[in-house]
Amino acid sequence: MADPDVLLEHGDSVSLAGRQLRAVWTPGHTPGHLCLHEESENLLLTGDHVLPRISPNIGLQPHPPLAAYLRSLEFLAAYDTAEALPTSTGSMAWPAGSACCSRTMSGDAMR
Repeated sequence: MADPDVLLEHGDSVSLAGRQLRAVWTPGHTPGHLCLHEESENLLLTGDHVLPRISPNIGLQPHPPLAAYLRSLEFLAAYDTAEALPTSTGSMAWPAGSACCSRTMSGDAMR
């Protein structure tokens, strides 16, 4: 496994191409998973934490990650107005009126 160039903590700011991104720690998919929130346009880069059509793989870790993953989903409820940008798919909107930890990211949620 490669060593990281930079270690980010929850809330750290990252400058990238004229934008300011804020680290949002979301363990579960992987132990150190981060989402990145761009506040000025309210974009949330979710990586593989939240996907529109499938559930991310959270089972191949030394310690069962389901509890951490569910806590991270609940934590993301604070970002439910953000446009979510998951890995390798188009953007998606959170379904209106859904609790974050019970969201279903169907094709209808895709923009």
